[in-house]
Amino acid sequence: MWSLVLVCSVLAVLFAGRGASTGGLLALVGGYSTVVLGAGAAGWFLSRRNANGPPPAWARALGLAAPRWRAVQRTLRSLRGAVTSLRRAKVGLMLLAFGGSVLHVLFKVATLPMLVFLGDPAFPRTMDTLAPLVLWPLALFYGGVVVPAPGGGGFIEGAFAATLSTAIPAGVFVAALLWWRFYTFYLYILIGGLAAGDAALRALRPASPSS
Repeated sequence: MWSLVLVCSVLAVLFAGRGASTGGLLALVGGYSTVVLGAGAAGWFLSRRNANGPPPAWARALGLAAPRWRAVQRTLRSLRGAVTSLRRAKVGLMLLAFGGSVLHVLFKVATLPMLVFLGDPAFPRTMDTLAPLVLWPLALFYGGVVVPAPGGGGFIEGAFAATLSTAIPAGVFVAALLWWRFYTFYLYILIGGLAAGDAALRALRPASPSS
């Protein structure tokens, strides 16, 4: 979340006053940060008071009987343990992870402009033409997280067409959409599938006899 906030803050300054995409990006980051930080703060508060014992009155009013409340309590205890473990975390490794996360976001920022520039070498390279190619896809990608359809299926493609149909030359629009989705979503599924398959095969192999 913090890497997204950093990158989007820099982009908002660079592209200030260049269309609705800047406002959309700021609204996304503000809403995303508020929801994540608010949920984390609420979870941390509950983990200090309600991680053990019977469900409180407000939980019973919400229909959280004892079995469901125990599942909530396990999540609260896990959250409390994760937050507490930050006190023992190594700063260097945390900064390294943060840098990797920033690079991950920057890759998503640069994907569509590179596809458009490669597909249409005559495309004008100005801040005004670059703004929608950078800001709208980033807003769509992270906004798709809240869409009920898996991976934002359908919503992302429709919103992409609605917001970028006039910003991308017609001759490369379809190819840009397909390859942008591949590099920012489907590629990760393929890599994750290979990693999961390798892990499953390793688990199924018989253990080597000890010498």
